[in-house]
Amino acid sequence: MKGVSFQSTTLIQSDFYHSELSKVEFAECQIDKAQFSGTKLAGIDLSRTDFHNLGVTLEDLQGCIISPAQAISFTRIFGLVVKE
Repeated sequence: MKGVSFQSTTLIQSDFYHSELSKVEFAECQIDKAQFSGTKLAGIDLSRTDFHNLGVTLEDLQGCIISPAQAISFTRIFGLVVKE
């Protein structure tokens, strides 16, 4: 996908498995349980999306743009425990 803009869209359980994304925008989208494994998310801004769980690897996420609240969701996805 190149130059695609998803705005106010429900993409729950969508499948982006092994996709190539270039200049793809996700604005105010629900992407819970979407599958992004094998998809490089470098430069992709997910900070304005809503999710609790994603199918994604740490390698796929390198360079992805997320919000501080989403960083907490990713700690759960990867089984990390945050100690205060």
